Amino acid sequence: MTEPVPGARRALGAMLAAVRRSTRSGRGASAGEVAERAGVGESWYRWLEEGRNIGLSPAALGWVADALAVRGAARQRLFGLASLEEADELPPMIEPLRPSVRALIEASGPWPAYVYGRRGDILAWNDGTEAVYRCHLVPPPRRNTYLFIFAQPEVRKLILNWEDQATRHLLELKATVAASPEDPALAHLRRLLEAESPDFRSLWRARLAAPPAVKVFLHPRVGRLVFDVESLRIDDEPGMRARFYLPRSRDGTRGRVDRLLDLHRRDARNGRRRALRESVRKVKDHIDRCHAREIPLDELAALAGMDKFRLLRAFSGEVGFPPHAYQILVRIFHARRLLAAGHGAAEVALAVGFTDQSHLIRQFRRVEGTTPAAYLRRRR
Repeated sequence: MTEPVPGARRALGAMLAAVRRSTRSGRGASAGEVAERAGVGESWYRWLEEGRNIGLSPAALGWVADALAVRGAARQRLFGLASLEEADELPPMIEPLRPSVRALIEASGPWPAYVYGRRGDILAWNDGTEAVYRCHLVPPPRRNTYLFIFAQPEVRKLILNWEDQATRHLLELKATVAASPEDPALAHLRRLLEAESPDFRSLWRARLAAPPAVKVFLHPRVGRLVFDVESLRIDDEPGMRARFYLPRSRDGTRGRVDRLLDLHRRDARNGRRRALRESVRKVKDHIDRCHAREIPLDELAALAGMDKFRLLRAFSGEVGFPPHAYQILVRIFHARRLLAAGHGAAEVALAVGFTDQSHLIRQFRRVEGTTPAAYLRRRR
């Protein structure tokens, strides 16, 4: 991690240092000030300027570029020197939300409720939704109900009946696309889902019946939660819907939701805890983008600007897994995509960061409960 990278990485560091000292980002801005604006650790940012061989993801470089107000051709050059491309995300959509609809969601009590637009973008949610889904860990461009289900690795572990929920979401999206086949926003969403999720591709081709509208969670903070789910259309807002989660009364879900909401609200009132959650989100984004290489815990701690043992506790508490276990989860997520695209297991193992094919198979079985070959047979 401390060996300098020749050529491009040194040039990248020199460019960052030059921009930092320019009037564009504020004359004489210190490395600490830039790191604070970017929300990264000062040591990590200094290593970046020095051209050290540290992990660098598109998300992390984007935070630094935003902090330095780097735009246009200069931003493209910055990413080019790092041999990175900014992630393909859904373009922003403006869908005005009536105050009465927002009030309805907020008045839904402690039970999760949210409203989403015609593309599935989540437009408003209440504390119950935040507590269950931990929306703060998901970057704003990806706060989309379909991306939540098909493109967030941790959600597959959070929702015990994931396949039923994936089927319900896919049938809903199919109906939406059928009603507006020329809508470019829906076409872009479908292309993104097809690129990221082999499960989405196989389910889209399948003939499916709608499973029961029941969602079962295994939440890392309170355990099993079971909800009946109802979706309602919003009057005079084409394509806009609200979704309400009603807890089952006989299995203790109500009490567990109350306890979870109490924990969430205590965290929200604590300024230090809010800052910690933001640091965890940045570390999670970094792992998402750098999953194929070994990421030392020291590097993640430097990025977050905190002691590594504190980071371990904070990350496990927020995400539900320690950083290394989460990285394995992300690797398996990408392995499924590559296997479904026809790549061999040995090739996939190296592409996602495992040492060899047997390493991939062991971890795949541990995460998915089946081998890669059995997974592919089930998806055909």
